[in-house]
Amino acid sequence: MVTSEFATLLRSAQADLRAIQHMPDAYAFDEQVFGFHAQQACEKALKAWLLHLGCSPRMCMTCVRYCNCQKNAAWC
Repeated sequence: MVTSEFATLLRSAQADLRAIQHMPDAYAFDEQVFGFHAQQACEKALKAWLLHLGCSPRMCMTCVRYCNCQKNAAWC
């Protein structure tokens, strides 16, 4: 299950990156749309990495809490 979640998150992060790559026209896309896809790509890649490390990231956690994962084993 972890492997499929890992792969799903990476594919989804790649899709967000592809969306960003196809937004070269600053006038066609609002900066908030670009920022949203950039944030989503980072978040999904981070969650995939945490799964690879053996953590079980919760969908509603913030990146700051993810960074504490290795320090606080009870949180994972």
